[in-house]
Amino acid sequence: MRQIVNKIYSYSLEREVEYAVLLPTGYESSDLKYSVLYLLHGLFGSYQNWFELTNIEELAHDLKLIIVMPDGSDGWYSDSETIRENRYESYFINDLLHEVEKIYRVITAKEGRAIAGLSMGGYGAFKFATRYPQAFELAASFSGAFDAPERSDEAPGFDWETLKPSVLQAFGPQDSITRTRNNLYTLVQSLQLEDVRQLPHFYFDCGLSDGFIDANLRLKRLFDSVGVVYEFAGIEGGHDWDYWGSRLPGLLKLTIEYLAAPR
Repeated sequence: MRQIVNKIYSYSLEREVEYAVLLPTGYESSDLKYSVLYLLHGLFGSYQNWFELTNIEELAHDLKLIIVMPDGSDGWYSDSETIRENRYESYFINDLLHEVEKIYRVITAKEGRAIAGLSMGGYGAFKFATRYPQAFELAASFSGAFDAPERSDEAPGFDWETLKPSVLQAFGPQDSITRTRNNLYTLVQSLQLEDVRQLPHFYFDCGLSDGFIDANLRLKRLFDSVGVVYEFAGIEGGHDWDYWGSRLPGLLKLTIEYLAAPR
């Protein structure tokens, strides 16, 4: 595979941002269109994390798959309540997807897209997949920080002082409409039967020693109650790159199973 770092001017963010792409071996010498895995980073991270902290290039070397790693800063993949130009959801959905599909030979139908991420990125992946089900065939999360929009001084949860600055910047005060709009549990609860049928397949796991395990188990129960098709695993481990790196081979295998082959 070949790694490329691109720059895109995002009209949603009103600035230029970088994202990374892994192209499959043989891409330049073929005229095939490939499926795409969008891989999101976590809080305090960047698009470079997957390269620097896992062996993703080695694992994906023989896969006929394009992997795109955007930068979401610490913006919770949401349109910020407090900083007008930090529209990270609009950037991903309106700018980045179109940019990738304009520059690269990709399958532009639902069966050609998967989205996944860790922690903040797991939350973003599942939120995008729930809100835009027509866009993705598969959504996956490791250690998803699914309850972030509910966190506040009144309901801090674990490690609140670490999360607080980014949560307040992205979602605003406790009673903001931005919190309601970005609450994954509320989004899932509002799904009608026809909506559920259109959803992608969800896979998620979380370390049993991870502070977000309760948020993951809560989502599992909610998926059960509304009939969402999913796979979930609680696995020994914590909230760290040893855990996330160990889950990456399974994610890549699942992505190949669910997405369309090159054509």
